[in-house]
Amino acid sequence: MCVVASVSTCVPLCRSLSVFNALYLALSVAVLPALVQATCHGPVVKQRTLECRLNYDNQVKALLSDRAYYYGLDAETIRTICHSVRRTLKCAQDLKSECHDSQIDIALSDLKSIAELCFYRHFFEVYARNQNCFLEQSASSRRCYQDYHAQQQTVLERIHNGDDTSLDRLCSLQESLLRCIRANVRLHCNQEAIQLVSVLVKPSLKFSERCSDDPPRRPIKKQSPSYETIDKSSPKGNGACAIRAHWLSGLVLATLTIWQTWRQTWRLVL
Repeated sequence: MCVVASVSTCVPLCRSLSVFNALYLALSVAVLPALVQATCHGPVVKQRTLECRLNYDNQVKALLSDRAYYYGLDAETIRTICHSVRRTLKCAQDLKSECHDSQIDIALSDLKSIAELCFYRHFFEVYARNQNCFLEQSASSRRCYQDYHAQQQTVLERIHNGDDTSLDRLCSLQESLLRCIRANVRLHCNQEAIQLVSVLVKPSLKFSERCSDDPPRRPIKKQSPSYETIDKSSPKGNGACAIRAHWLSGLVLATLTIWQTWRQTWRLVL
């Protein structure tokens, strides 16, 4: 509302303000799409995806070293890694809702196997009952892996060089590794432990997410590790992703509110 000494000075003043506001709105409408495009530009999305998984990568490097999940790794270490997995997937989910870029899924595709472990129903209860058996069989499991490792090096080099035909060979080697470990576990552990072999082994193998899954071997239904089924009690995710998303949402809401106010003011003036 204009509060001035006379009507003659009110109308020009309000019109001047309306013209200024209209120009500001036009500038905001022009800049906002550019801002969204800048935060969702290809290289920027790639960098933000790397930021999402940074904590997970650091945790794996610090906690696993040359150890594998199927060596009887202590449950708390696995729990800590799963905590990082959930944070990474939540951050990626927020980034996808903002940018809708398929390269986000591609950059995180290697997390599929560890996500399946983390979202396996009642995993920690089941694993606690069988950890000692995997620990006792760790020497045999290492020998199985050494045989696999000796053969997979050349195959991995071919895949890294773009030879996708070698993927079938790698998947065949991985299945042989699973059979070797599963045979030892079958001799010394119970059926519940046998059902865990694939879940524990695959997160330790490169490109395991690109090999077809084994047929169902257990009555327990595992929860999907897709972004949409992440536990709602999980941490809110990477701070950088959350800050950008909240800041952009606030900017959009503020712009819409200002626009509505300008529309009302413009109608009053006219």
